Amino acid sequence: MDSPVYGPVDQPVYRIDTRREPPTAQTMRLSPAHLGATAVAQDRSVLHVDDDPAFCRLVDYQLSRRGYRVTSLTAPTDLPAAVEEVRPTVVVLDVCMDRASGLQVLDQLQRRDRGLQVVMLTGLIGEDTLVNAHAMGALGCVFKPVDDWQTLYDLVDTAASRTRAWQHTLRRARAARQGQTQAT
Repeated sequence: MDSPVYGPVDQPVYRIDTRREPPTAQTMRLSPAHLGATAVAQDRSVLHVDDDPAFCRLVDYQLSRRGYRVTSLTAPTDLPAAVEEVRPTVVVLDVCMDRASGLQVLDQLQRRDRGLQVVMLTGLIGEDTLVNAHAMGALGCVFKPVDDWQTLYDLVDTAASRTRAWQHTLRRARAARQGQTQAT
């Protein structure tokens, strides 16, 4: 196994081998169910964006084994609508895609919702990638190909925990605001 490289959040990152494809993995499609504007993220929902369909199936398979419901997109331009529809707990985002820069997509996501937790995946191994992703709000970055999926699991679990804490804080703030409004 390759030695881990540590990113800015002191999480080990590994390379992911996209040639390994699980035999039964299927990329999930967006469900037609509409979630209202006040809906909160599903506890175990991951939205994965990568322009490589085979890698989408691999990540879907790995995270599904961990109990997550994964929605995979191969077109980053579909992400804003998917975030509204799926209300993911975590977004797993490729850095380098044909139609968009993952860092630009991360910036757009963070402008819309600072509480949305994002984990980056990339084949671009460089300190600049790590530093930029972290500075833009990504929780962590895992390098492709991955020899040990535990790193991705740990980052997604941490991101999901942070999302739940963010949602709890928002609910309490809304309840407090409603209490103040009713008191006046």
